[in-house]
Amino acid sequence: MIRKAYILHDQGKDNEAMKEADDAERLLSLGECHEDAAEINCAKANIILSKGQNSHEDRTRILLHLDKCIHSCRKATVDKTVTAVQATLRKAHVHLGYYQHGILEDVPKSDVETAESILDFISKQSEPLSQRSKVYYTYGRSLLAHRKGDTSTATKLEHKLRRKCESHKLGFEIRQLDMLRTLVRGENK
Repeated sequence: MIRKAYILHDQGKDNEAMKEADDAERLLSLGECHEDAAEINCAKANIILSKGQNSHEDRTRILLHLDKCIHSCRKATVDKTVTAVQATLRKAHVHLGYYQHGILEDVPKSDVETAESILDFISKQSEPLSQRSKVYYTYGRSLLAHRKGDTSTATKLEHKLRRKCESHKLGFEIRQLDMLRTLVRGENK
């Protein structure tokens, strides 16, 4: 069911994807399987994130599912470190105003501080980040620099990351960088 939810989500059928994820969660409630709970909550967060509604309620739900994902990863009997790190990075991005279809113009200072704490926590982890996590970490650092008024650092990080993504032909990530570039440099640049 969770794989079907991901497929539906990739096809842009988010309402159907959420129903599949809800069904998977109901079945899971019959027994404890932290690995599956982590995947279900990660999928739900991604589905809500990609709906493009950017509402306060959506943001609250996204953060709740990411927290549940991280908690389940910690309790899992198999290594879910990569999933936990990616969910943690996604939390930082949400606090910085990121949504899959846009970035909020302004976010509260407390959210910026929370995101900074999350990114600092990630940077102090003993295990190296996966290549994908490095991309999202740098994206978060660039967005954080922008939120703190350091346009120079934000631009440098965005440009460095863009070169890396272009060399690996990471189309989705490049589109996300386009949104970041627009925010950092302004509409007309």
